Amino acid sequence: MNASRPGALRWLAGLPAFAEWLGFNQRRCSHCSAPYFPGELRGDFASLRLCPACQLTLAQYSGLRCRLCGLPNPGLGAARLCSKCAREKPPWHGLAYYGIYDGNLRDLILRLKYDAELQIIRTLADFLLQACQILPAPNLILAIPQHPSGLRKRGFNQAHELGRRLAKLTGFRTASGLLWRTRRSPPQESLGAQARRQNLQGAFRASDAVADSVIWLLDDVMTTGSTCAEATRALLEAGAREVHALFVARTPLV
Repeated sequence: MNASRPGALRWLAGLPAFAEWLGFNQRRCSHCSAPYFPGELRGDFASLRLCPACQLTLAQYSGLRCRLCGLPNPGLGAARLCSKCAREKPPWHGLAYYGIYDGNLRDLILRLKYDAELQIIRTLADFLLQACQILPAPNLILAIPQHPSGLRKRGFNQAHELGRRLAKLTGFRTASGLLWRTRRSPPQESLGAQARRQNLQGAFRASDAVADSVIWLLDDVMTTGSTCAEATRALLEAGAREVHALFVARTPLV
């Protein structure tokens, strides 16, 4: 019995390598579904469930950006502001986003938004968790709301679902019903920059329950910032102390 113990121990020690050879501990990439082994992941990607190839195409943006609106690669002045923000500062106090709305990141967001692939929420919330590290801790995480008619058509608000997941990851509180749209407006995607601003004037209201709160205002994509600006104004008018915008992605041009 004792004589056989070393052989048994060697056999047990070889099980992990044998299991890996058989593919038992493979995982599937949350973006492309390709198989990979956890040991192939590097650095911050260890928790994101992305294969090595998708790690490269979904890396966090770290290039130049306007410090107020986040516009990537702008012609920055001494204050690190784009020309638009130098003329008129946006109403929010800070802004953070994970990446540029292009390529595979754009594909993930569209699959969630229009194909209802809700499993993507976990990956995008992980991206938000990395992006939000530069923001002060909030009292509340609030999603930019949809109008009830749009919510009925899609069946879910992707920003709200991302906020719920982010709240679980951070321990911060999220809530619904504290910010709402007062009217239905044409889709922003079909409008130019000036028309977007006019389209959303007075489109949001906020509860006085947000008074004296530091808020992360969350959405999937920022384009011109018009939606975020109007929602921010509604929160500040209701007494919010600070509003910080948080997005998965920022469009490269406005």
